Amino acid sequence: MIERANNTLQLNQRKTKQSMKVSQIFLFSALFFSFFSLFGVYSYRVYSVAWFVMYYIYELLFYFGLRSGIIVIGDRKNVRKQCIYRIHNNGATLLWVLCCLAIASFVFFLCYYISTMGGLSFGTYTADVFSGKRTIVDKIALVVMQIGGDAAFLVLAIDNSGEYKALKRLSCITLFLPGIRYTLMGARFALAVEFLMLLFVKWPDLKNKIKSSAHIKKTKRLIICMAFIIGIVFLYLFATRMKAASYTALERKAFIIGDMKLKPVWMRLYDVSGGKIEFLCSLSDYLAESPYIFAYSCKYKMPDRILFGALLFRAVFQIVNNLTGLGLEYANLLEHLASGQYNGFAYSLIADFGIVGSFFAAYFIGVLFSKIERNIGNNKYCAVAYPAIKVSCFFAPIFYFYVGRIDYTILFALILAGLCLTKRNVIDE
Repeated sequence: MIERANNTLQLNQRKTKQSMKVSQIFLFSALFFSFFSLFGVYSYRVYSVAWFVMYYIYELLFYFGLRSGIIVIGDRKNVRKQCIYRIHNNGATLLWVLCCLAIASFVFFLCYYISTMGGLSFGTYTADVFSGKRTIVDKIALVVMQIGGDAAFLVLAIDNSGEYKALKRLSCITLFLPGIRYTLMGARFALAVEFLMLLFVKWPDLKNKIKSSAHIKKTKRLIICMAFIIGIVFLYLFATRMKAASYTALERKAFIIGDMKLKPVWMRLYDVSGGKIEFLCSLSDYLAESPYIFAYSCKYKMPDRILFGALLFRAVFQIVNNLTGLGLEYANLLEHLASGQYNGFAYSLIADFGIVGSFFAAYFIGVLFSKIERNIGNNKYCAVAYPAIKVSCFFAPIFYFYVGRIDYTILFALILAGLCLTKRNVIDE
């Protein structure tokens, strides 16, 4: 038993070293999206140079927080401990039931959606129309899909007992059910969020397999196939949405006509292709617009009140609101702030904590994420939330921290971890 525990511990430590850190993920994504902002298809009007610069200052503060978690006072001895996480028998039964219920809920959604909307319209944005026709049963079905899909996957991902292999494979399937649901309604980022979550969890295993020549071809094919499918779906959704839009790439605007224009070289490509690169222009805009939208929003649409964490802890606020009927005004304000263009995580922090408080929040949230990362080996709640936090860090430059309802995923996963996971064989290095 001790030898098996030590082998599992060494494997976990190797996986941790091989995985990308949250600071590395955020730095990569910030540079990636900044490249499109500065060198992408469109040139944008900067409504406020000061707030445009502030956008990058917030990113630096958050990055410094992610990097400085190691020097913030904490229990260093406890961090050096490593644990074996195991799902107990009753927890495994619960997860089997939840995964099966997630599949049943997805089938129910398909039937209800087809009957309500008169068929499937893949690629057409129907979320707003469908939202007005949803029932309480459909809302419960979505919650069950997310618990039995995303949350169950995260809990099973940290079980390192070597058991429940069939259940883990099933969770890799149910993981994508909420994303497929939103994709069928025309949403574009849900599947990408779940693919990244899977990639962050499985990447250390894939790297180990790639090192073995017997698995190189199989692993490469798996990665390429999944990335290709997600990419095709992603681009198809952009192309379909652009066809349904009442404007072309030449007529796009951030807020007023003329505040964004195709760069000359792309203008020529657009003319030569006869408008065939329409979807590429749309994709580039979504990846590039955040600092410019942020500058406009902070100059002309600054929140008139402080939300005291209602955006950062949106899942808790909305669940309490739905159960008690309290905070309706906050709920409506949240929807107003969260809709429309993408302006990055910093705007949500300003809405939550004010301008001064948002600077401290950007840094200390980074520290918090870093501390969670350093404690994944000895705290099951940190280990469960860690892959979702990586996804949040990846999308933080262009979206709020709860991209793809990931705040609900974390909340449900923490609850499941408390119900299903146990720690054993705590070993000091």
